Amino acid sequence: MAPSRTIVPAKVMSAQEMRDYAKDLSSSTFLPQHFRSNEANIIYAIELGRSYGLEPVSIMKNIHVFDDGQGRIQAALSADLMVSLARNAGHTIHIKANQNRATASLIRRELFEMDLERLKVLADLGINMKDYLVFEEVWSMDDAVTAGLASKQNWKKYPRDMLKARAKAALVRAAASEVLIQMSDISARAGGLIIDGQQVMPVTTHTADELGAAITDEGEVVVERADQPRFKRKSASVPMNDAPPAQNAAAGVDEAVLGFIQPKTAEEIVEWVTALRSDEAVSGQDKMLRIKSVYDVCAHLGRLDGPVNHEGASTTVGQVLKAIGQSLIPAK
Repeated sequence: MAPSRTIVPAKVMSAQEMRDYAKDLSSSTFLPQHFRSNEANIIYAIELGRSYGLEPVSIMKNIHVFDDGQGRIQAALSADLMVSLARNAGHTIHIKANQNRATASLIRRELFEMDLERLKVLADLGINMKDYLVFEEVWSMDDAVTAGLASKQNWKKYPRDMLKARAKAALVRAAASEVLIQMSDISARAGGLIIDGQQVMPVTTHTADELGAAITDEGEVVVERADQPRFKRKSASVPMNDAPPAQNAAAGVDEAVLGFIQPKTAEEIVEWVTALRSDEAVSGQDKMLRIKSVYDVCAHLGRLDGPVNHEGASTTVGQVLKAIGQSLIPAK
């Protein structure tokens, strides 16, 4: 019989115990993909968790790692982990939600620590400490529609859970941002995760959903940005012509792009594509692919003829998209 190993809490592990633990755990198929067979990433999770008194498995299950579609690997906290960090810091949080609305409230611990005499003195001065130490965030399906999220599969299937997650994350950032900033700073000092030889950016203070990623039923993260929707790579040739797009809703108009465009006015579409043209962080080829995808969706929605004023001239959405797309084609 193999000798049994005593389970040592992560916060008191020696360096060797940490390595042994990471080696044993790395073969588990229950771990998220980016921790499997990667002892270094597990050690990173241990170090990160120790700073907050959290066990490694809690950290690994609640940090989502994904390619953001722009050549960077992001690490994002789950909304549940954000709430856990705030509660561990002594703050009181309450969540209530239904299919259409979620409300998250937080009372900072300082309010409970103040004695009644001090509160009375402040009240006599016209200062109600509830105004400074009690916070509330609300997310509704109207907000989701405005943000272009309602068409996402996760939002269609689990509206209550998605609304709760948004409200939780917004609440903790507004009312207890110190716990998130500390987490981000610690992750940066720890050196970060390594995925396929590429370093992951320090843990952000936003959830994966807020960064545009979708979490599947199996827990995998899929890129589907709300502010920069996911664009599937096609041929480098992206002609901008007046012919109707070959694809339609049934045959594959990109749902992420469709959800991104539908709530926008003609002016907002032109504003977006104009900003994209000058965005130095996006390659010329990616810009053309994105503009072509938006053009196709606008054609599908019958929005190409939408009148707009662009650079002092009256024109249409379709003409602006074509002009900017053509301006990005490299000269021969």
